[in-house]
Amino acid sequence: MRAGACRFFSKGLKKELTADDAVTIQAAEYWFLGRFVDETGKVMWGNTSAEPVKLVRRQGTGKPE
Repeated sequence: MRAGACRFFSKGLKKELTADDAVTIQAAEYWFLGRFVDETGKVMWGNTSAEPVKLVRRQGTGKPE
């Protein structure tokens, strides 16, 4: 999906928010950056860091650590 394509209006905040997500999936790792930003780029929900969150699959369980 192109950047800025996923938008919605927040009734609570009374402003339009844009999804700013990134996902990287590898055999033993899953990296995720998920947040919603306002028109100025301020993070209104989610990870304020530019660094994605890393989940590591536990060997043999199929579940992230």
